[in-house]
Amino acid sequence: MFAGIAWGLWNTRNKMAIEKKFINSPSEVLYLGISFLQKWRPLLKEDD
Repeated sequence: MFAGIAWGLWNTRNKMAIEKKFINSPSEVLYLGISFLQKWRPLLKEDD
């Protein structure tokens, strides 16, 4: 969970610094982190 939120913060910071795009609300960072984790969840499952 921490990795997803950290990635969301990093991605948001890059957009603000490089593309001059600012977020509308802090919940966007959480949304980015959660969507990142949902995309990676199937890849992290162990084989039985």
